Amino acid sequence: MDFKVQRNDITNMDVDAIVLPANTRLAEGSGSSTIIFGKAGRSALKRELSYYGRVEVGKAVITNGYNLPSKYIIHAVVPRWHGGRRHEYELLCKAYLSTLCLADQQRCKSIAIPLLSSGRNGFDLDTAIEVAIFSIWSFEPTYDLTDVTLVVFDSRATFRMVSLDFEVEEVIDQAYVNAQRDFKKPLIARKVEDGLHMAGGGAQVAGQVAYEVLMAASNLVNNNPTLQQTIAVAAVQVVALALNGGKPDSKTMIGLLSKTAVKLLGF
Repeated sequence: MDFKVQRNDITNMDVDAIVLPANTRLAEGSGSSTIIFGKAGRSALKRELSYYGRVEVGKAVITNGYNLPSKYIIHAVVPRWHGGRRHEYELLCKAYLSTLCLADQQRCKSIAIPLLSSGRNGFDLDTAIEVAIFSIWSFEPTYDLTDVTLVVFDSRATFRMVSLDFEVEEVIDQAYVNAQRDFKKPLIARKVEDGLHMAGGGAQVAGQVAYEVLMAASNLVNNNPTLQQTIAVAAVQVVALALNGGKPDSKTMIGLLSKTAVKLLGF
């Protein structure tokens, strides 16, 4: 089995299957999950995933790739880090092996896998790399799987792989990464719009103010997608609460959102 490391955008890769790090509900998350859902087509992907129900950590399910270059998306349910007390190593290894086994059973010849659990799920980079390499090298295909690519995206993971004497083919550079981060910003606004819709009531002014304040807040943490999402979720809650409490004016809305952003940013 041919194994290589590549710095690339996994959503652009022309392989039989790409891997999405998933939660037990198979719901859209943040980071690569949001991008994959968006590029594949949210409606169709969510509809297919709805047939699975909850999936245990360490297991994987497969869907069509829809609008992506890849034929399939394999949704690997990955563990969160809890200090190593909840069998995190074993569960992450199981997620890799479940993914590879499923791809092989589906007669995939090629698969691209991101560095699972290395982001919001809390595994430190070295541990995530160690588990990935061990899991991939220990897998023996039964059918047609011959080409496995471990995909890194940011410069830190790339440099670490190089320092471990892996040859990393760099298809994208930091300029591309920065551009993608800029592209993600409107997704935060979408979370606000969803919150306004759920809250009910016609709040065009409030929605516009929420959007503008949120963009300003997210710009302050441009390199921290996790904090951006935290700000987005909190802002949605503030807007929903304000709307249900009596449709405040723009000045009040700015105050509410600003206080939330300041509190989260630690100023």
